[in-house]
Amino acid sequence: MATTRKAIRQTQMRGATAGIDRSPSTGRVDAYLGYRAPVLWVSGIAAAPELAPPFDILDLSPGSTFRVTGKFRAIVQTLVNQILPSLSEAWERRVKPGLCRHILKQALFLPAARCALLSAVFAFILPVTAAQIPEWCKALPRPEYKALERVQVTDAWFEVYKVAADTYAIYEPHQSEETIAYLILGKQKAILFDTGMGISDIRKVLEELTKLPVIVLNSHTHDDHVGGNWQFKTIYSMDTKFSRENAKGSVEDAQAEIAPGEICGDLPKGFDRKTYHTRAWKITRYIGDGDKIDLGGRVIQVLATPGHTPDAITLYDRANGLLFTGDTYYPATIWLYRPETNLDQYGKSIEQLAVLAHMEPSLKLVLGAHNVPVAPPSVLPGLVQAFADLRAGKAKCKADKPGRQVCTVGDFSFLVRAH
Repeated sequence: MATTRKAIRQTQMRGATAGIDRSPSTGRVDAYLGYRAPVLWVSGIAAAPELAPPFDILDLSPGSTFRVTGKFRAIVQTLVNQILPSLSEAWERRVKPGLCRHILKQALFLPAARCALLSAVFAFILPVTAAQIPEWCKALPRPEYKALERVQVTDAWFEVYKVAADTYAIYEPHQSEETIAYLILGKQKAILFDTGMGISDIRKVLEELTKLPVIVLNSHTHDDHVGGNWQFKTIYSMDTKFSRENAKGSVEDAQAEIAPGEICGDLPKGFDRKTYHTRAWKITRYIGDGDKIDLGGRVIQVLATPGHTPDAITLYDRANGLLFTGDTYYPATIWLYRPETNLDQYGKSIEQLAVLAHMEPSLKLVLGAHNVPVAPPSVLPGLVQAFADLRAGKAKCKADKPGRQVCTVGDFSFLVRAH
C-alpha cells in the first residue's frame, strides 16, 4: 500500500515514523504509524470537508485487516472526546508536530511512536478541521430529542422520531437546514408533509414505516422541502405561480445546500455532489385554504399561511391536537429575507395561528419544519408579539451576510433583509 502513495506529511521521533499519505487514485488521506514499515493506519482522515473525528483505526499489516482495540484505541478515543475540544487556540495558530510531545505525551503517557502518529495527524488535520467543522454542528445532537421515541431506519442520513400517535418526524440532522418532514398516518392513506432535501432516499424510509398509499403535501416549495417530491406519484399543491415554477426543479439553490459548511458528517454513499439538484415533479391536484383530507379515521385540514412564501400552508389535525406549521414557525432563526417573502402576509398568518391556539384548548403540539419537531402552542402568541416588536424597530439586529441581518426579540430571532 505504501508504495502506491505519495507521502504529503511525515514526522519522525525516536526512530518511530508517522505520516499522512494521499491516494493518487481516490484522493483519500490516511495516517500511518510504523518503525520499518507502516502497520497502523487512520483511515478516511480529511477525505472530504464534512468528515470529522472519531477516526477508524485499522491494522493493515500483512495478512490482517481489523479494527484495533485495547489501549491504542482508548487513547485515540480519549484524544477525540477530551483533548481536542480544548485545543481551539492550537487550531487557530496551526498545530505543530512538537505539540504532541509537549502536551499529549505528558497527558496520556504516550510512547514515542504513538506520539509521532498523533503529531502528524495534528499537523495535517487540525488546521483543516478547525476551519471546516461548521459551528452549527456543535449543537448536535439537540437535547430535545432525548424525550422523543426514536424509530430505527436503515438510512443513516435520516433520524425518525414518533412525535404523536401515528405521526413521525423524519429529521435530516447532517445538513445545516436540519429539515424535518412529517409522516401522518390514517387507516387508509398517509400524508407526507414535505420530502426534505433530496440528498438521500426518503421514499425508502417511508417504505420501512408504512404500506399505505402516500399523498405528498409541501409546507411550501423551497428546495429543502421538495427534494424528494419526484419519487411520488400523488402530490397536492397550492395553486400559485411560485409553486408551479418550483415544480420545474432547480440547480443553484440545491448546490448551495451542500456548499462548504453546510454538511455535518458523511453524505450518503453514492451521493454525487456535482450532479445534485432538485428534480422536477408533477402536481396532481390543487388544494386551497380550508380543504380537508380524509385519511381514513383521521382528517387533516389545510390552512393557507402565506408570508414566508406565497404557497406556505399549515396542516391542522384537530382531533389529535396537532398543528404542522412548516417554516411559518420553527424553533430556530426564522428566515424572512428572500424576495418571495411578504412580511405583511406573514404577520397576518401568524396572527391567524395564534387565534387558533387561543380558541382551540385541545391543541397540544406545534410541529415546525426545522431543528426540533415539537413546541407548545404558547409559542404562537409569543411569536406574534416578537414579530410586532421587530417591525416596530425594537429588535436587536446584527449583520449577517451582505444584504441581510439577524434580529432578536426575546426568545425569537428572524433573518431579514438589511435596510
